[in-house]
Amino acid sequence: MSDLFYNVVYGICWPGFVICHKPTALGLDHLKGLEGPLMVASNHTSPYDIAILMYYMPVKIDFVSTTEIINSRAGWLYRMCNAMPLDQSKPDPKTVRDIVARLKQGRSVGVFPEGALSFQDKSVLHGGSLVPGIGGIARLGKAPMIPCAIEDSLTFARWSAWFPNQARYGIAFGEPMPPPDKRSGPEGLRRYEAELADRIRGLHRDLLEEMGIPEDQCATRRRHAYRE
Repeated sequence: MSDLFYNVVYGICWPGFVICHKPTALGLDHLKGLEGPLMVASNHTSPYDIAILMYYMPVKIDFVSTTEIINSRAGWLYRMCNAMPLDQSKPDPKTVRDIVARLKQGRSVGVFPEGALSFQDKSVLHGGSLVPGIGGIARLGKAPMIPCAIEDSLTFARWSAWFPNQARYGIAFGEPMPPPDKRSGPEGLRRYEAELADRIRGLHRDLLEEMGIPEDQCATRRRHAYRE
């Protein structure tokens, strides 16, 4: 495991990202002074969510992805950036142990707890559920959880978004949530995960209000808006 390639990707992409993007960013004060280990959990509407989180997070993030993505043609890029594959078709204790081990090493982990790209009512933003287990991982790794909401990262799918100040999107970070108490049973973990989902929804509502976007017109309600 090496951060060299992560640093190279960040260094190459950062200038272009800064030139083209025009974000609405909320809750950046919650990121000040943060160090690992920590977890960041966000809704997920496009592959560009990863680049956005890499840009804003003050620490390097080892992302959790699906085995399908890791085994795809682009999978080498994820692996070189220290991503971990999670097999969602069955319990995957090996990846869970890997996540916990990295947290205990002081590293930080990014998760998309919806389990996949999510739109419409499948999205946590509109009442969809999170994949169970994220609370248990935070507890085992003794890592605080930063809730995050991203609005319209799909904008980067438009070729015109790569011109100066044309990629308009929103991101909001919440106050870090302490990991669940080690004595919390299954019900305590469910409450923790329900609170995480509520916080992500609340952050998204704040984003929509700040951006002046009606809820029924947000990106997760218009999945195909940027097919060009």
